[in-house]
Amino acid sequence: MPFKSERDAEIVVNTLRVDEVLSPKKVNQTITNDGHTVTFVINAVDERTLRLCVSGLMDMAMLVSQTLDEFSTEESTKI
Repeated sequence: MPFKSERDAEIVVNTLRVDEVLSPKKVNQTITNDGHTVTFVINAVDERTLRLCVSGLMDMAMLVSQTLDEFSTEESTKI
């Protein structure tokens, strides 16, 4: 997921890392940033669990992105 600034990518990663996985026996997830890009690596035991995890992470990432857009005072908004 690309962002205009490395700072925004770091904010997204740090915000999403706070929430622990609800079913650690079923899902393993890693959230990292490399410069302006946030990367999600998700391993799940089945498709349903994977779909729920991806959906939740994307919803939260979009919420953080919208919050950054709304409160940003510089050119650090999502692409």
